[in-house]
Parts: sequence; structure tokens; C-alpha cells
Amino acid sequence: MRGADTFTENLFAMRKLVPAAHPLRAIRTRANAALPKMNGLFATMYEADVKGVQPSVVPEKLLRAMPVFNVVIKMFLFYFTILIGLQLPDPAFASAVDEIKLIYSADDGICKITTTAFNEINFRHPGINYISEVRSEFMQISGFGQPQWIDRLEPEIAAAYSDPGHELNDEDVKSSVDNFLRDNGGYWWGGAFFRADVIGDGVQRLVYMKHEAAGSHGLYTTTVWLLKPGASYKTADSVEPETGRVIENLDPEIVDLQINLSPSSLGPWKYSSPTVLNNGIRFKNEIKPTPIVVKLISILRGPPQEVFTKGRDVYFLAGSPLLDSGFIYRITSKMNVEPLCVYARPQLISYLKN
Repeated sequence: MRGADTFTENLFAMRKLVPAAHPLRAIRTRANAALPKMNGLFATMYEADVKGVQPSVVPEKLLRAMPVFNVVIKMFLFYFTILIGLQLPDPAFASAVDEIKLIYSADDGICKITTTAFNEINFRHPGINYISEVRSEFMQISGFGQPQWIDRLEPEIAAAYSDPGHELNDEDVKSSVDNFLRDNGGYWWGGAFFRADVIGDGVQRLVYMKHEAAGSHGLYTTTVWLLKPGASYKTADSVEPETGRVIENLDPEIVDLQINLSPSSLGPWKYSSPTVLNNGIRFKNEIKPTPIVVKLISILRGPPQEVFTKGRDVYFLAGSPLLDSGFIYRITSKMNVEPLCVYARPQLISYLKN
């Protein structure tokens, strides 16, 4: 006999236990709207009430429970490991929670901290793909900071925000930076500037980061430009021969280094660093990467690059370990970048081995 689909929110009030912005609320709303349409189907699957048998578990409740089961089990494992004193991530639970693996390390301090941070976030927020959705939490766990984004109108960057017929002000720049960062949300297109000693040579340079959507499948073209000391933002537009579309490019005369991640015609992300030079990736001589590491970097896919700071050092994250793979790198000169930490999900590692 089919049980009745009743609610007991006076005992477990969703409004008290689940935050207002939690995705479970949206899932519940959609499920509640769809389930009544399946009433006829459910009715054919159960004996008539007149037979007086014990009511079954309500099928609607079973279906509502399915989306949250994965969340519940991962949260249980996360807090259980803390309760019994295991460190995170712990090999005893790796297979159960799909641990994010560190497969290359050229800086054990940075790599261990970030691997732990990624896995803690993976436990707490299953299904999160973008660092921007949990950026503040990631920085809190890892101890990383962010560069001082320029959110006011400065002469060196004014041309990037110019809009004919509109007088620029500080609020225009701040709004653009906020849209670019998209804290606690997915990515959007846009660009922002910061100033820092990125190379570690004692010279403050203007850095411009920009990302834009590339199709409708969560793919992006994302670029980091390291401007020459004292240079101001300036473009040198070109025209695409096939379409006549105007393409906005930074003037190469003001750029020391350009690092791109963009979808290739074959689908996966193709890493070219920098685009003005060839073979810009330099691994540490004493730490040789495995073929899997080299292959992963060459086909990296994922969201836009992120930038973090630790003291005076500046680090960039390409891809997203929360999604499937990624790596942290630093710029070591005007010609080279050095990967420090490479991460991947176990399923991706198995795939690359085949």
C-alpha cells in the first residue's frame, strides 16, 4: 500500500537547518513541482488502500532523498575523519570520497597546503566546480590572500574601461572588478588589474587578467598579461579575415609576457605559455615530471585562471582541481613560467594512463 506524502517540518524545519542560498532549496522546489505529475504512475505501482496492508515508504520521499544522499555521505565521512583524529586527506577514505591527488610537487610547502584545502572543500561542498564559488573559504583554509585589485580609476588603466559618451568614475571600475571576481558565484566575462612584483625581481608591474565565455559548456578563454614596467593599458585591434570581426588585443609593445588558456579546435584546453614565445613552461631541473603530468598540462580544461598571494609571492592557478584537474604555477622570468603543483582526480589519472 502506498504511504501518504506528508511533511513534518515542525520537527525538522528546513528554514532553520538549510541556508537560504543553499542549492538544496532549489532542488526541493523543482522536485515538489514535478512529483505531483507522477501521481498516476505511482498509483499503478502499489496495491489499493482497501487491502489494509502496512503502508510503504512514500516514493516521493525516496526520490527527494536521492539528490542529497551523496552530500550526506560525504559530509559524514568528512566529520567522522575529524572525530577519530585522522588527517585530511586520509588514504583510508580516498576511494570513498574521490580524493583530489597531488601528482607533481616542486614546492612541498605550497602543494601540501593547497591539496589539503582542495580536499576539505571537496568534502564540505560536493559538486562545486569553480574556485570562485568558494574563493574566500579556500583562502581561509590555505592561508593565501589575493592581490590588491585596482578598483578605482587610474590613468594607466582608464583606456580599458572607456565608453564613448560616458564619463568614467571610480564606481565604474569597482563594479567591473566585482563582476570579474564574482565571489561566491560562477565566472563571468570581464577583466581586472593588479600591480605586484610578480617575477620577484623587485619591479612592480601592472598585471591584466581577462576571461570570456567560449561557447555554452563552461569553457573560457582566459589570459594573463604582464605589462612592461611603467606601461599603461593600450590596445592594437585587428580584424578577423573570415568574419570581419574586430578583435581587441593588447599592444605587444607594452607586454612583457602573455599567458593563455583557450579551447582548441579539438575541444580540450590547450596551454600555450607565453603566446609570444614557444616552450615557455620550465620544470625544475631536479624534479622531473612524469609523462602523465606533461600530458595533463597539455590538455588542461576548466574555468579561468585564479591568482593568489602568499607574503610577497604571487601564484596562479590554471584549471580547477575541484572540477577534474589543475596546476599552480609562478612566473619566473619574462620568458618562462614554472609549474609548482599539479592536481588531478583519480578518474582522470586512470584515463590518461590508457
